[in-house]
Amino acid sequence: MTRLSSLVRLPIARLCVASLLACGAAAVASAPAQGIVLDERVKAAMLYQFARFVEWPAPRSATGSSMPFVVVVVDADGIGRHLSQIAAAQAASGRRFVVKRLRGTEDLTGALDLLFIGAAGHGAVPALLRSIDGAAVLTVSDTRDFVQRGGIIALRENRERVAFDISLANARRANLRISSKLLSLANVVDGRLEVDR
Repeated sequence: MTRLSSLVRLPIARLCVASLLACGAAAVASAPAQGIVLDERVKAAMLYQFARFVEWPAPRSATGSSMPFVVVVVDADGIGRHLSQIAAAQAASGRRFVVKRLRGTEDLTGALDLLFIGAAGHGAVPALLRSIDGAAVLTVSDTRDFVQRGGIIALRENRERVAFDISLANARRANLRISSKLLSLANVVDGRLEVDR
């Protein structure tokens, strides 16, 4: 069994904490076992991991591309801050990782690869998703009913851990291909998509 396949079998929160530690963010080990700081760190690590298990269409998918991998975090400054710490030490798919933080009322401008909308941005979800409609953007949120509103990945708490739902139909509309390794850890809420096996 390869190291990756053994990691994929771990609960997602443990995988993300392990990833954070591997990225050099050892501060997680000294964080309280519960509370918002750890939740933000785990969610930031999950966003980084999601980027590794999703394939974007060319040219944005080109490994080693000079184009940065752009993540926009809306209404979740803590997650954005932790994601910036991870980004400082790592690249996503061989590309430099750039994190931008916005408020829900700000316009999305420029190219982006991943959009995270924090719970405080619940009311802005429809407008934000409309603004990137048809673009190859992985959308993730911890807001209620996110995949039903058109998002791709919804983070949620499940028995004191962070779990996630994936909408394959919404991923298909964004022209994104999700790895079977990521799908095996998710609750897939609709349809089937061709995935890497």
